[in-house]
Amino acid sequence: MYDLDILHNTINESIITSGGSAIKFYVCPHLELVSCSCRKPMPGLIIKAAVDFKIPKNKILFIGDKLSDSLAASAAEVDFCYINHQD
Repeated sequence: MYDLDILHNTINESIITSGGSAIKFYVCPHLELVSCSCRKPMPGLIIKAAVDFKIPKNKILFIGDKLSDSLAASAAEVDFCYINHQD
C-alpha cells in the first residue's frame, strides 16, 4: 500500500468513527513531465468528481492553497476558496 493510500484510509477511518460517511479522493497519478488533463492546473479531476457525484458546477466550491488550485477551479468553471496556511 502506498503512503497516500494509508493517509486516505486514515482520514476515512476518522470520518467514519466520528459518524460521517467515507469520502472519495481524486489524485493525478502522472508525473509533472506528462501532459494530462488531470494534473493541476488542468480541470480534469474536478470535472470527473462533478460527473461522478452528479453535482452541477454552480454547486461546487473547490478549496485550495496554491495558485494552481485557483487556475484549475477557473478552468473547471467552479467557485474557489483560497486557504492560506502557515507551516
